[in-house]
Amino acid sequence: MKIAAMLTVLLAGFGIVGAVGEWVAGTKGAMGGGYALAVVLGAFASALLLGAGVAILLRNRQAARLALFASLALVVAARLLFPWMSIFSQLVGFGLPVALLIALYWPRNPSTVPAA
Repeated sequence: MKIAAMLTVLLAGFGIVGAVGEWVAGTKGAMGGGYALAVVLGAFASALLLGAGVAILLRNRQAARLALFASLALVVAARLLFPWMSIFSQLVGFGLPVALLIALYWPRNPSTVPAA
């Protein structure tokens, strides 16, 4: 889970940078309220992914689950408000929280092989 947590932190950083880039690009043109709210929700979702990655690194599974569920809800809301996401952003926004939630809820069976 350590590698997955580090990858989550890295991808969340890219998500935050992407949201800032979207905001800067949107301010150069006519930015409506739905677009601005979608960008803010996307930035908050990336910040929650960052928090989930840190929580996984600190082995706080409950906080990681809560942050992942909230991040997934914010990405869904942002996507419904204004469909501005690239394919990569959608994969990170939808796929990463779902994959990490599956990994966090997956039952861990102790190994039956004796230690050598």
